[in-house]
Parts: sequence; C-alpha cells; structure tokens
Amino acid sequence: MLKTFNSSARSCRAMPRFLPTLCSRLHEKSGFEIRNAVRMHSVGSHTHTHDHGSDKEMLELVKALKKEGKSPELKLAWLGLYSNIGLAAAKGIGGVALQSSILVADAAHQLGDTLSDLVTLATLKICSKKPTQKYPAGFGKWETIGTFTVSGLLVAVSVGIAHSSLSRLYTILFPYAGSEHTHIGHSHNPSQLLFEHPFMALGLIFGSVVLKEWLFRKTRTVAQKTDSNILLANAWHHRADALTGMVSLLALSGTYFLNAPWLDPFFGCLVSIVVFSAGFNSSKKAFLQLLDRAPSEELRIAVTDALLKGEKLPYKIVTILGNAHAMHVIISVPPSFTSQQSSELAQKVEKTVLDAIPALSSCIVTPLSSDSNQVHRWQHLNGSSGEHSHPSHEHTH
Repeated sequence: MLKTFNSSARSCRAMPRFLPTLCSRLHEKSGFEIRNAVRMHSVGSHTHTHDHGSDKEMLELVKALKKEGKSPELKLAWLGLYSNIGLAAAKGIGGVALQSSILVADAAHQLGDTLSDLVTLATLKICSKKPTQKYPAGFGKWETIGTFTVSGLLVAVSVGIAHSSLSRLYTILFPYAGSEHTHIGHSHNPSQLLFEHPFMALGLIFGSVVLKEWLFRKTRTVAQKTDSNILLANAWHHRADALTGMVSLLALSGTYFLNAPWLDPFFGCLVSIVVFSAGFNSSKKAFLQLLDRAPSEELRIAVTDALLKGEKLPYKIVTILGNAHAMHVIISVPPSFTSQQSSELAQKVEKTVLDAIPALSSCIVTPLSSDSNQVHRWQHLNGSSGEHSHPSHEHTH
C-alpha cells in the first residue's frame, strides 16, 4: 500500500503571519483573543482578514523601537524572530530529509514569518531616513515595496506547496494512474523514510509547539508588567502558532498511527490555500498603495486626532494622502490669508503631525485658499465640505 507522507504543515493556520512577529496583530481593546491572532488577514491588509502591515501596527512598532535597545519588549521581539529562524531551518532540513510535506510547508510558513519580520525592520530603518534632494517626499514607499516582494514570494511558495501536495494526493488516491507521475517532487516513496523515523518528524513539531507555548507565557507575563499592547498581541500570536502546531501534530500522528497517508497532502493543500490567500491580499494592498490609494482609516484618525489636540488654528483638513512613513496633508485656509500666513500655518500643522506620530519621517502640508477650484474638487471627491476644521469642529470615533 502506498503511504506517501506528504503533508503541508500548519494546515489550519488561519493566519500565516504576514505581518511580522514584531508588527504582530494589534487590537484596539486591551483584551486580545486567540481569534484576533489567527483570523486571516491582509496583509487585505492586513485582507483585514489582516491588513498586512497595517498602519496602526506600524505606528505601535515605531513606539516600541523608540525605547531603549535593551527593553524587555525588544528582547522578546528579537527572541521570537530568532525562534522563527531556528524552527524554519530545523523543519526545512527535517522535511527534506524525511520527504514530509507537513514539515516542508511548516518551514515555508515559518520562513514567511521570518522574512516579513526582517523586511519590516529593514524597511523601517530605510523609511526613517529624512527626505533628501533626490527623494523630497521621503522613503515611505520602501515599506510598500518590501511588503509586495515578500507577499509575492509567499504566493509563489504556496503554489509550489499546492502543486506538490496535489500531485502526491493524486498518487495516493489513484496509485496506478499516479505511478507514472511519481517523478514529480521525488523519485522514491517518501513514506518509507517517514515510517522509518516517525518520531523525528513528530519530535520537530512537538518541540515547536513547546517552544511557542513557552514564548507565549513569557511574552504575556512581560507584556502585562510593561503594559505593552504590541507585545501582548505578539504573545497571542505565539499561542496561535502553538495551537496550529498541535493540528499539524495530529495530522502527522494520524498519517503514521492510523495508516492514513492522505492526511499529509490533504493538509498541505489547506495550508497552501491559506498562505496563498494571505500573500495575495498583502500583494493587493501593497499594489494599491503604490498607486497612491487613500490611506487607511486608522491612519487618518491618527492624523486628525493629533491636529485636534494641537493648537486651534483657522484651517480645515481637505484630504490626507500617503502612508505611515510619509504623508501629504492638504488644508484650506481663509481667502484673506497672505502667502506668508499660509506658509506659517502649514509649518505649524506639519510640526504638530510629526511630533504626534513618531513613525512619520516626512509630512508635506499644502495650504490652499478655501475658495480655490482645487479645494472644491477635493471636497467633491470626499463628499463633504471638509474633513475637520479648527477651531470649532467635532470628532468622534
């Protein structure tokens, strides 16, 4: 009987974490639930199904990075990153050696998390640079480019996992018809190696579950002591990894102990669908950002809240463009204002926004006369006479 051990890990991982361990999912409330950590995202953004790299997550991440390099939050964040690297390497080597789709897929998933973390840190460093003569609008789009690259890589990986899993599932269900296609992936029966060393594969998955659960408990304890929302979200993500690892462990156990080799490629197909969905949604969001789509509501709220708390000045916000690193705010000023008054007002608005949002490296403020055609066009697009005004206006969440 053909026992093709081809599973793809993390079958039920409802959210391949696109957004980085460090940029782990934030919730507006203080209570984080597992469903918030594992609901699928985006990265359509994050899907919100998860808005990958959501602006709120990026703003929180920058706040964390502003702290001392030896802060407990950053220590645990880096520990989580290192654990992903180690688990990805161990599962990848084990999956290839044992011809196990579950381990290979799990390793690919872990690698996706790691790449997202690394790209986030790298692009954050680039985006934090001040505008230059060559790049007067700043380097904010580097984050979008990095997201698009990693998302595209995950889409490609998911397609490869799906192709391998479907081929092996077909071989198991139709052994005679599939025998002529056994050259796809590997030329020998992968189940042989697995069934000779079953506890090696099970041990790798079990070890990852234990490590992730330990990280969850350790991270949650520090998060509660330091009142860190981003660290608490990260803790629940470790718990979600541990729970989904248990599903992979059950799939591996069923394949071996119940003599059900179809479980391996079947779960591999499920994982590939989840990874593809997350990658596609993240790519879509990044692509739309490159086309200068309007910023997310959470970023717009962050800007308007900053201005509401600032000095009361005679202007209205016409529109907000950009992302969490570089922003363009267009305001309308009274027609009686001179060019010098408008320029001074714009500088005050710019300083207020930059002081309130540490993630921003660039904020361009353009003042327009309230009776100008440009303002009327923007108001028509926004469907209102202005987003917010000073000094008399209301703002609700």
